[in-house]
Amino acid sequence: MPISCTRNYIYHFTITFIMSKGKYDGECGPHSVGRLLAHIHKHTRRYMSEKLEPYGIGGPTYGFLFYLYHRDGLTEIEITRHMLVDKATTTRAISKLESLGYIKREKSPKDRRAYRIFLTEKARDLEPLLDKVREEWVGFVLRDFNGADMKLFLEFLTRIEQRLQFIGEGPECE
Repeated sequence: MPISCTRNYIYHFTITFIMSKGKYDGECGPHSVGRLLAHIHKHTRRYMSEKLEPYGIGGPTYGFLFYLYHRDGLTEIEITRHMLVDKATTTRAISKLESLGYIKREKSPKDRRAYRIFLTEKARDLEPLLDKVREEWVGFVLRDFNGADMKLFLEFLTRIEQRLQFIGEGPECE
């Protein structure tokens, strides 16, 4: 599988590499960049899964739902490319959301082999709650940051993302 198709591979490789080097803190300790990023990711995922569990949404599924609120009508391949995950992850998440009644698949008029993914009314009704849960989490996590802190933090993350963009220029997921 091409590296451009697997965000999890890139994430885990980056975390492992940064943690093993200990370049920014002198050791692989509690303040290594990799360990901190991994903890943020783990706690975010746990929080979202716990809050959304009554609705059957957990794991990476909520990310797909959030994404579809802003990009309704894409094909699975387009979702896979945009979210930088592998095809199997997309298929599992979409199947789960479909079985819960949050999305529906419709044949693409341009490509009869492809299906476009659309949110159902049930998913649209859930959007305010999902936004509230996300806002509560972000508010809790970032409550001690002022505007200047956030601007600098986002600038750093943007610079890292820009440096890694070349990874996405490889072969497309099939």
